[in-house]
Amino acid sequence: MSCDLKAAKKSLRKDIAGRTEELTPEYIKESNEGILRNILAMPEYKKAKVIFAYYSVGAEADVLELSRQALNAGKIIAMPCIYGKLMRFRAVGSAEELDSLEPGVFDIPCPQESAEELTPDKADMMLVPAAAFGKDGSRLGRGGGFYDRYLADFNALTVGVCREEFLFDSVPCEAHDRKVDAVVTEKGIARPRKRSRDA
Repeated sequence: MSCDLKAAKKSLRKDIAGRTEELTPEYIKESNEGILRNILAMPEYKKAKVIFAYYSVGAEADVLELSRQALNAGKIIAMPCIYGKLMRFRAVGSAEELDSLEPGVFDIPCPQESAEELTPDKADMMLVPAAAFGKDGSRLGRGGGFYDRYLADFNALTVGVCREEFLFDSVPCEAHDRKVDAVVTEKGIARPRKRSRDA
């Protein structure tokens, strides 16, 4: 079964990569704007003081404008940094600093090592990227396992972010794959997992 799942994941990632190349600039722009609106409207976002975000690259669902607005509103934004097989989140001091981050591992911009590291217990919510999500909260990552390892000890709200084009009923999952509590696209918000402590 595990081999079948790995093959299914590989096939879906290849399909998504092909479909990503076909996305038009107009769709990407409209999608980013819709995703921004929907996250800003979330009660959890409005209440959050510390948000673990990510630096969007390529045609990935863009949350950089959200991060800028959050920083300007006085919220704390932390970005992931890769150390070997581990991922840690470091604080970004300002919107200006966000726009001047230097490329790190995989050429993804991240804060310098001198920036304050924030541990999982400090976060109010995390925005989680992926190749695709399922409406059931399932997540198809890029294959590195960084988020699965980090989310194993993460208890705050997790919000998957993707384009509607890459939201399915479900995606192939193995035992170690971590689901998210909600998924945001430009079309709306799916909430597959109830969190009584957030009510």
